[in-house]
Amino acid sequence: MRLGSDWQPKQWEGISFLTKGFSYSIGLTNNEYYLQISSSRFRKTTSDQEYSDTNITHTLNILQNRLETLESNYTNGHPSINRLIISQAIQVIERIIKGDSIEQAKKTIKEKYKIEMLAYEKWLEKKIKSNPNGLYCNGVQDLVHGNKTQRATNKSLKQKLPCAEYDMCYLCRSAKGIDEPDSVYKLISFIDVLKESLNRFPDASSEVKERISAFEYVLDGASDNIFKQASKRFSENGRHPRVSIDHAIVLFKGGLK
Repeated sequence: MRLGSDWQPKQWEGISFLTKGFSYSIGLTNNEYYLQISSSRFRKTTSDQEYSDTNITHTLNILQNRLETLESNYTNGHPSINRLIISQAIQVIERIIKGDSIEQAKKTIKEKYKIEMLAYEKWLEKKIKSNPNGLYCNGVQDLVHGNKTQRATNKSLKQKLPCAEYDMCYLCRSAKGIDEPDSVYKLISFIDVLKESLNRFPDASSEVKERISAFEYVLDGASDNIFKQASKRFSENGRHPRVSIDHAIVLFKGGLK
């Protein structure tokens, strides 16, 4: 932004207080820029930048709002993001009604706005925290069959910890697949780790193969576009940073369940 008018540029040193006519001295003339520094505008800008679903207290302190005020506006997430999600969703639905598949519809809307992902996909990527194997769970082990080990582990450690038996997720009712690039990338990496472990644990090959088949079945549930994005990340960067052969060593060294 230029300082001063076209015919009389202006510079200054130190603090310059906002006074009447200040905008003219830095080149902001009538009908050239729109300025609004009201309290409501400041609060909106700040809330857009600082709001977090996981840290309401931070937003409460920054905006100095009452908790009731904050909850009435952010009960279901950030209003601006919600409106963007709804707008894009309606456009996707319109494309589907016209005959596009859901993936074609999403691609068209992304190309229209020249964006890499829809607002909902971006929100979902930040919102959902998956396990190192790429699946989501509530931390409570609920196996379809087999011996549950979470209670015994917590009892021995004298702590109440969430389940960390990530190789057993395919047998657990609490585990869910996530159709989101980073999570699918983790799952692809986890399957790759299991495949590498076949050479390291030959005595457990049948059990490992069972797990690989089960997790590949979960992977088949990913949508084509998400799978392509995740596969591209795997090809370009190798395994996900949160997944390594150490996972297999920890899981199998003590014996498969």
